[in-house]
Amino acid sequence: MAGSLHRIVRPLQQNTHRIGWGIVAIIGYILSPLSAWNDLYVNVPLAYLFATILNTLLGMNKLAGFYIGYTLTNVAGLLMLALGVQAAREKVLTPRQVLRYTIVSALYAVAASALLSFLGLL
Repeated sequence: MAGSLHRIVRPLQQNTHRIGWGIVAIIGYILSPLSAWNDLYVNVPLAYLFATILNTLLGMNKLAGFYIGYTLTNVAGLLMLALGVQAAREKVLTPRQVLRYTIVSALYAVAASALLSFLGLL
């Protein structure tokens, strides 16, 4: 009896794991610079909120806070997308994989933000 129950529960746990990480990947895609339409509806309002909070709490210039917030939303989006897709494919992510995804996401988002700023689009 216990063996048959285990055969039913185990696939459900694996599917739940994949669905959870799939949701993380979808949220990451929405935040990432890979979906250009999201800036107006998601990243810009979040960056403005971040800038307002930094201005209120620390007295930081709102424009600087906006750049920091915008970059962080893009980094978080890329990181969530990469981790979500990878974790949905595999059973376990190693700390080394998480670190690698974090570094690559951060470098890509900073480079993209710098390029957009240089072009006057941000």
